[in-house]
Amino acid sequence: MCCTSLLPLGLQTLLVRLVEAGCDVNERDARNCTPLYYACIYGYLDIARELIENNALVDAQGGVHDNALNAASYHSNVRLVRMMLERNADYDIRIGGNRGGPFGNALHTVSYRGYGEIVKILLAKGADVNTRGGPYGNALQAASCGGYKEIVKMLLKYSADVNAQGGIYGTALLAASSLGYKEIVKILLDYGADVDAQGGEFESALTRASKYRHTRVVRLLLDAGANTAGVDLEWFYRLEDGENDEETPATKVMEQHGTDWMFL
Repeated sequence: MCCTSLLPLGLQTLLVRLVEAGCDVNERDARNCTPLYYACIYGYLDIARELIENNALVDAQGGVHDNALNAASYHSNVRLVRMMLERNADYDIRIGGNRGGPFGNALHTVSYRGYGEIVKILLAKGADVNTRGGPYGNALQAASCGGYKEIVKMLLKYSADVNAQGGIYGTALLAASSLGYKEIVKILLDYGADVDAQGGEFESALTRASKYRHTRVVRLLLDAGANTAGVDLEWFYRLEDGENDEETPATKVMEQHGTDWMFL
């Protein structure tokens, strides 16, 4: 019996005995996962500590979340995250290939999922707020896609690049405009977001907001001086005249672009 197979059962005492008997604490199972990874998935703080004290590799890659710190971050286990960081886990390590699911690193993960406390912990520890990678490109775009305005503010206060290019949507402003997050659009504009920036698979922020009938976002972008050339705004001006139109929910926009599964 190996260490990895025991962890989901929470058999800490038996684990200690196996370690004492020479069990490899870095042994991988058929999914390429280590015991420490499973301890972080299941929230077993004491087992994780025991493994690390017995030379478990804190940055070993493997599994859906790619590494133990990202697994703990994904499941919002603050105590495990703190413990992993105290053991010098690499908080800026990029998640590679398809192994890491929809995120680029631990900061991207918690920014998208709205775990403000862990975002604060990682930033205070020195996590690079502008590290790029993953489908969302950077933490700011991830938070904008998740609709978490307080995390967006926090990242900007830590000098996140408001016009950073990359990811599915191109920029944070394009993401927030596409998904109809008016308050985030306003925050980004206040921090100097380029209202006419283009990138990713999409066009300008105004084009995206218009396509999905995000009336209040369209109005914000127009007030900020967005270029209207080539943008269909007839529906918007009809609304100004009192006609009704239907806004596309953020979940529907994500579904249309194949990212709705990221809500899981």
